This record gives sequence, structure tokens and C-alpha cells, in this order.
Amino acid sequence: MRDLLIEVAGKYDRKLGTGVEVAGQRVLRGVEHRTDLFLPTGYFAKGYGGQGSASTCPWIGVFDPDVNTDPKQGLYLAYIFSADLSAVTLTLQQGVTKLEGRFEKRRDFLSHLEKRAAELLESLPMRLVQGWNGRPSFGAGERPRSYRGGQRGGPSLSDRRSTRRGRSTG
Repeated sequence: MRDLLIEVAGKYDRKLGTGVEVAGQRVLRGVEHRTDLFLPTGYFAKGYGGQGSASTCPWIGVFDPDVNTDPKQGLYLAYIFSADLSAVTLTLQQGVTKLEGRFEKRRDFLSHLEKRAAELLESLPMRLVQGWNGRPSFGAGERPRSYRGGQRGGPSLSDRRSTRRGRSTG
């Protein structure tokens, strides 16, 4: 996974769009066919770099088919890049796309995400969540705020690593 994350950080450029000829998008589209990710048996990964316009924060979802296969709803793991691609955070994500349509006001939607994140956090054993006190930052914009909205925890909730020029800080 480390090599894939470094490759995405090195090739992804949202200014180039989402075309099939764009190197970073090609890498993300090829994630589901890679055999070098060493995921648990049955799990699969899929890369996302935007549809129509390129994503501010590309990401790679990791799915357990017994739990969820659709990033628009439900829970899944995701490696989300910061907007400047200098860091990647491993998160437990709550799909927001389908959920978002159920709310007329953005603040109600974000409030729901906050409540759900708190419920999930409270369901974990205290020994596992000691020290979680912040949230990862992915950058500005609507989608990065949505990623952040349903999260609890912080640096100890995430595995932040520098992905530039092949360096790993973690």
C-alpha cells in the first residue's frame, strides 16, 4: 500500500482533470486490479479521483464485502490525501453521498454526521480511544469538509504520513 500511496502523491494533479490519459487518474483507476496491496482475503480496494472534475482530495477506499461495497453509504476504510498531497490519512469513513440528499440544509447534514461519529466513537472500548481528541485536516472545500464532518479522533485516529518524494514520516 505504501508504494501505491507514494505513486498517487507523485502523479496526481487535479489541474489535469479526469481523462483516461491523465497519469494520476490512471493509477487510481487501476487500484482495484492491483495484487500487491496485501489486503485481507475477500477485501478489495478502489481508487477515486473525481467524476467530471478532479477531486481536491483523491482517495483509496478499502472495502469488506460483508460490510459494505458502496462508498456513497455505510462504513469503510479510506486513505484520503490532503489537498496538497503532502499527507495521507487512514480513516474510518461514513459514506455521505446518498445520505446528503436526505437533508435540506447543509448544517443539518453536518450535524447528523457529527452525531453519528460521536455514536460510533462511544461504541468503541475506552482503552482503544484514549487520546483521540482532534480531527484530520484534508484542506478547504465542500468535499474535504464532508470527509472531516463525520470524523472523531485526530492524529491518533489517523495514520498520517508524508508521501512526497518517497519519504515516509510514520
